[in-house]
Amino acid sequence: MHEAMKLLRDTDETVKMIAGKMGYETPGKFSKAFKAVALMLPTEYRKTHRK
Repeated sequence: MHEAMKLLRDTDETVKMIAGKMGYETPGKFSKAFKAVALMLPTEYRKTHRK
């Protein structure tokens, strides 16, 4: 999940692309797992942690 966080911060790749790279079948499953770790959705994380 740390790699996904880095990609969200540092790239313009879509959440769908990042979910696929992390091995998730669907962006929804990725988002649910991400929220369990980061306590926010990937899109929210990207907005608040963008460099």
